[in-house]
Amino acid sequence: MAGRLTRRQLVAAAGAGAGLYALGGTAANAARPRSRLHYYYPVPRTGRCVVETDICVYGGTSAGVAAAVQARRLDRTVAVAAFGRQIGGISASGLGATDTGNIGAIGGLAREFYRRAGARYGQAETFRFEPHVATDVFEEWVAEHGVDVRREQRLRRVRMDGDRIVELVMESGTRFRAAMFIDATYDGDLLAAAGASWFAGREGNAAYDETLNGVQFRSGHQFRVAIDPYVVPGDPASGLLTGKLRRDSTFAADDHRAFNREGQSFDKGETFSGVPYDRALAAVDALRAFRDEHRSQGPEPVP
Repeated sequence: MAGRLTRRQLVAAAGAGAGLYALGGTAANAARPRSRLHYYYPVPRTGRCVVETDICVYGGTSAGVAAAVQARRLDRTVAVAAFGRQIGGISASGLGATDTGNIGAIGGLAREFYRRAGARYGQAETFRFEPHVATDVFEEWVAEHGVDVRREQRLRRVRMDGDRIVELVMESGTRFRAAMFIDATYDGDLLAAAGASWFAGREGNAAYDETLNGVQFRSGHQFRVAIDPYVVPGDPASGLLTGKLRRDSTFAADDHRAFNREGQSFDKGETFSGVPYDRALAAVDALRAFRDEHRSQGPEPVP
């Protein structure tokens, strides 16, 4: 790989989050014997530290950031306990193509976010954005409002007073105390740890007298537009699309595989996130080499 790739370039190029971050941006790191390709990794204990606020938000997702910002606008003190180093959740990790529908129904902080993102591109607003743009907006928000963001905070246990949460005890040793707690994780981790009832999977229609829940079987094609799986649209002999592109791959502007941010094709020389195409492919090659080298070793046990 020519030159050193930054964390942002790696994540934007391959969309592999922590996996690419573990590569450290260079092919040399692929030779390291210990793999850090884990969603979870132990964090060092920082000693007993008590954070007391009006509101504690567990989860640095986009919802968590929005809840914290709104709390500050209501003149409440607030702390965010974020699981990892980055805030913003999937909005800041590659899912930048928003399913909008009727944009007139989008308001509040969500609309403010899209307008701030749009300003980065010289537009009034945008519903398609790069991960680093979303990250910048979220980081600006918490800085402007004085939100206390504590990163790499993993929940160890919840202390209760009857049916009320009074304290979160983290693996780092930090303790969060607040009058109100908000679970802004994607899977309801805090409420589950607090003993709230939960259900995994899809319930049957009879549970809530529903008829439109779960898997739907309809007559005919369920997509609104035709989806063509062939290299040459309409020609099965051309083979199925695989997603594997060569460095010399070029498509016409109206080709069905052209999906860059401005509707451009890959011959413009950039990936969706603005990383040069060759560099993006080099990052993917490095990740594949790292995977192949460590595939036989199995997963590293988590302490």
